[in-house]
Amino acid sequence: MTEHSPSPHNPSSRGSDLLRTLLWSVLVLAVVANVIASAASADLVVQVAIGAVTAVALVGLVAVWTKDRR
Repeated sequence: MTEHSPSPHNPSSRGSDLLRTLLWSVLVLAVVANVIASAASADLVVQVAIGAVTAVALVGLVAVWTKDRR
């Protein structure tokens, strides 16, 4: 099979790279925030909200990965 690699001059590959970087940043910040919230015994609503942000970032990363594999 032939593998398709994104062209460095393709605007959509730059957009995917930017989105992937943004999603990874959100994921890391959300995980750190959740650790801090758990250690500080923050309200459950805060922890669930941070968990939701983490889940959305993960779903976004999977979606970008799936789109880029095509």
